[in-house]
Amino acid sequence: MNDKEAGLDKLLGDLAAHYNNQNPPAGALDRLKRRLKTESRSLSDNDLDWLAAAGTAGESPPPEPDDEFKS
Repeated sequence: MNDKEAGLDKLLGDLAAHYNNQNPPAGALDRLKRRLKTESRSLSDNDLDWLAAAGTAGESPPPEPDDEFKS
């Protein structure tokens, strides 16, 4: 592990410790539980729009036809 990775690990550890010492806002756990109950395992319109805007990056182009089938 190099110095940058070690430094990052230390900072992330400090951040995690800081969050562990915080008290959640009043009622936050109940609000989270209510929201998770209403989630439906389907994508929202915003999620679908975002995926559509992402396009086809990373997909391979279709294979070229064999020479004997070209017109």
